[in-house]
Amino acid sequence: MSIEQNGQCKDIVNVNEMVLIQSIILSKKLTISAYTKKDIEIHPKIKKCKFVPDLNSMNLQVSLLKGLVILQGFIKGKLICDGSIIDTITLPFQHELICEEVCPGDEYKTTPPILEGVLEPQFIYEERGCGIIILKAIFSLQLTVIREKIGKVSVTILGDINEDRCNNEHFKVNSPVCEKNHIEYVEPECCDCHEKKPKSLLGKYMSYD
Repeated sequence: MSIEQNGQCKDIVNVNEMVLIQSIILSKKLTISAYTKKDIEIHPKIKKCKFVPDLNSMNLQVSLLKGLVILQGFIKGKLICDGSIIDTITLPFQHELICEEVCPGDEYKTTPPILEGVLEPQFIYEERGCGIIILKAIFSLQLTVIREKIGKVSVTILGDINEDRCNNEHFKVNSPVCEKNHIEYVEPECCDCHEKKPKSLLGKYMSYD
């Protein structure tokens, strides 16, 4: 089979090309729990409390080991009781995922976290208005582990966009030639005058004062 290119018939060539591809080793949705318990001073008459996490404050680190993926970090949020902000609390988390195909040299990508839910704060009261508060937030994200590999694909070569790319004549550089104006001295018409007058290239005489 042939195609017409630049007024000439070109044969279609089928070849196998080497390409660099990104192979997906792992792609999975993960559900992660951030949890903490903290000593806090709180009045027993407080009626309602809630924890509001800030997803923009999340700090996430992913470690790829041999056959193991570890996600760890923290997320911050406000503890609000009866409409007032009591404290800013940090919830740490750590999640482990076993995958035999994962290696330390692989790359990973994660989607932005999605808040799945927040448990109602749990208080354990002690004497003199002190106690322990237990907080837990659940969020999810998609984790994808990628590895670069070399592959081979079958492609059809229709032709080169620039058939003259190897013609050196197209790459010659013409350097501009600069000619200097020379002053030519000629003998005057008067034989008794020994003064020489300069003459330009245009044939005009120049006089000196």
